[in-house]
Amino acid sequence: MIHCSNSFGRLREVILGDVDFNVIQYCDKAEQDRLTYIFDKTKNNLNQFQKQLEQNDVLVHRPKMIDKQEVKIPLCPRDILFVTDSTIIETHTYQKETLHTSLYFKDIIDEVRKQGGTCLSMPTPTNDGPIFEAASAYKFEKDIFVSNGDTWNEQGLQWMQNTLSNYKFHICDNKNITGHIDTHFAILRPGLLWSGHPKQALPEYFKTWEVIEVDTSTDKLLRAGQTLVDNKVQDEDFEGTTLSVNVLSLDENTVFLYDHYKDNANILRLLDKHKIEPIWVEFTFSHFFNQGLTCLTTEINRD
Repeated sequence: MIHCSNSFGRLREVILGDVDFNVIQYCDKAEQDRLTYIFDKTKNNLNQFQKQLEQNDVLVHRPKMIDKQEVKIPLCPRDILFVTDSTIIETHTYQKETLHTSLYFKDIIDEVRKQGGTCLSMPTPTNDGPIFEAASAYKFEKDIFVSNGDTWNEQGLQWMQNTLSNYKFHICDNKNITGHIDTHFAILRPGLLWSGHPKQALPEYFKTWEVIEVDTSTDKLLRAGQTLVDNKVQDEDFEGTTLSVNVLSLDENTVFLYDHYKDNANILRLLDKHKIEPIWVEFTFSHFFNQGLTCLTTEINRD
């Protein structure tokens, strides 16, 4: 069931997030009708995305709803679940709202364990305990790239390095590559990188790689005016997030990409130039949630 060592091998199994309507009642009353509308539309979008994945022979796992109050919705499994090879790790974030979010995915994790996978949990943070948001790291075979900071602390990084001691960790030295690293680059296949940054801003590891520098103008337009309603619902780093970079690869020549970008001539030209076929995914409120396709998913099986 679980085997995933990169971001581009043929996708076989994936965890796809969901919205939890129960959480709305614990948000600002003035926002509850709006949130209900957004959740309804998002539920339909996610179900349609599941169908697209299944039509491409991908087995999809979804979270099971739980009865909790002050908890973040299970929209983004990548925030708290890091998978590499046959190991899945539950990590912790700075947000208290995510402390119990992993309970939504308990059945999936239990199934991974039953099928022989290794399931680990980072110690629960206390005053200065380990913090490491899973999306801070990006795997490529036996190398793991980590953002410059903001979403992990030294204890969390040390715990990850000790736990995955057979991997080489690369900490990005560019102070602009902070937070969740999947908003900064995606490895489409060995030797080819998709990024909103110029090549010289990326880790030295990629100096001989070809870098597709993505046009981020659509993101700047769509995130303008977005505001935080509730931490249980959204990611608040609107300015630091570039959703056009958050592509989910089906294989080395096919990517799932939000349909917001289907009219972006530059992105279309770059995809065509590198013979990459897009599968367009509707996610109407992506920039309200501030979540990309990789945020919504965690791969657990790739060829």
